Amino acid sequence: MTVTMVSLALGLVLVIGLRLIAGRMDHKRVRQYVHSRGGQVLAIKWSPFGPGWFGEKSDRIYSVSYLDQDGNEHAAYCKTSLWTGVYFTQDHLVKHFDRSAR
Repeated sequence: MTVTMVSLALGLVLVIGLRLIAGRMDHKRVRQYVHSRGGQVLAIKWSPFGPGWFGEKSDRIYSVSYLDQDGNEHAAYCKTSLWTGVYFTQDHLVKHFDRSAR
């Protein structure tokens, strides 16, 4: 009985550790994706039940707010994993940057 409890605890620690590592890698991947297009990430938040979650086995979903290369603010959902790269869905313009107002 004691060995089972220790095994269960170690398994739980391993699963949590792997999820934290995957999350850090995902954040880095999303930031690189946005930066490569001239943008800047404002926030990334894990959204396990975001759009497209049902039936998804490998990708993790995040809500992302970012500025594009023109300074426009966006709110979007992003699916990513080590194998599939970065895929944005439901990308909405939140605030338009008016260059003529300078």
